[in-house]
Amino acid sequence: MESGVLRQITLTLIVSTMALSSGMSTGWLTPMTPKLRRFDSPVGRMTKQDISHLAAVPLYVGFFVAFAYGFIAKKFGRKDALICVGIPSIVSGLILTFTKSKVALFVGRSFGGCTMIGGVMASFMYVSETVNDSIRGTLMTILAFQINVGILLSNVLGDTLSYETFNFIGIAIPVVSSILILWLPESPHFLVDNDRIKDAMRSLLWLKEGDHIAAKSELESIKPDRTAERHISILQVLKFRGSRTALVVSLLACILQCLSGIHATLYYADILSKSSISLMSPAISTNVISLLTLTSTLVCAF
Repeated sequence: MESGVLRQITLTLIVSTMALSSGMSTGWLTPMTPKLRRFDSPVGRMTKQDISHLAAVPLYVGFFVAFAYGFIAKKFGRKDALICVGIPSIVSGLILTFTKSKVALFVGRSFGGCTMIGGVMASFMYVSETVNDSIRGTLMTILAFQINVGILLSNVLGDTLSYETFNFIGIAIPVVSSILILWLPESPHFLVDNDRIKDAMRSLLWLKEGDHIAAKSELESIKPDRTAERHISILQVLKFRGSRTALVVSLLACILQCLSGIHATLYYADILSKSSISLMSPAISTNVISLLTLTSTLVCAF
């Protein structure tokens, strides 16, 4: 077995809690819709149009936040980017738990948009740069799995717990995640980029469980790659056919996923279930949808 596998699995499980928070924020609206549309809603009864705005606001915010997290990860480090995901997640949970105003609810969901996008970006970036090549694909799948676990968890807990209790969980998870992430090392790739070679070596020694030979070998393999990347512009990267192909495939995958209607189905599952003729209750219908997305992630892993 390669050096540091168990430690890297532990690292991935810790970081994946941010992906879990991202999934819970994504799935938040589905179980909360029936609670918010009741006359005894904590913020007053919300209309279908209000619900549609609650669904859209985090995505609009997330579009711009993606660039901010990219800047933070490059300028200050992947670890700092992860911690910066936890902060808005905690703020979002606090607002959603204690607010009595519709306006504040929209503000809370805006912070949730930071979690939805940042939790995915930062966690995938960090894990991809800290684990062995041989297990990278498997461990990256854990992150995708946790996103779907978060969506399912939102549906189950949101349906069974009170509004305040459910939102309090949205505070607790990122608090624990942020504390645990402080214990993790910075990405050695980021450290080499910033000429912090000694720090990169210390990071690799942690990741390789003290194996100096493996850490030194990994450091030597990182150095030329990162040095070359510093002098290559985006236009130069796109001159390579492989880079263009990877970009097109990635864009198509994202576009097709969005056009598939998955987001509309997740956000409006309760409303769609009630308006259709179904033998299943809205709660069961949403759980079935979540289980299907979770199963598809497992299928992709194998």
